[in-house]
Amino acid sequence: MTQSTQSGSGSGQVQTSHFVPRCMIGCFAKSPAARKLLEEIKEDPALARVTLKITEGDVETAIRSYSIGQTPELVIIEFDEDLAELDRLAEICASTTNVILLGKTNDVNFFREIMSKGITDYFNLPAKPHDLIAAISRATSSEEKRQPARMLTFIGS
Repeated sequence: MTQSTQSGSGSGQVQTSHFVPRCMIGCFAKSPAARKLLEEIKEDPALARVTLKITEGDVETAIRSYSIGQTPELVIIEFDEDLAELDRLAEICASTTNVILLGKTNDVNFFREIMSKGITDYFNLPAKPHDLIAAISRATSSEEKRQPARMLTFIGS
């Protein structure tokens, strides 16, 4: 569910707002660029219903964190390690957990390889906050996850 509105800056750019349902997102970042991006999206109104926790770390930190507890609906990790680490992460994550990676690798073969491992999306740093929010929306907004609203009406005197 997206809706477009004209930006008020006069630049003629179209700004898109996205539906992001109530969910938990775990973020792991090491570089200042990744941490800045995650802090920016944390403040975005589109993520008002989201619990977003940013932790200093990488895939290994995520594996340690989630090996003893439940994994959130979405994990965002700054990635610059061996692809074998993603297999270890997949072993401890719930089958419903989506993973978005942030990194500096700009290679089509690398992208294909991580997608074949079940990664939801990949962003080459520096990334734009609205692009990451759109990916979060796609990863968390499925028809199965949406709960129908209930409306109660009382009429009387």
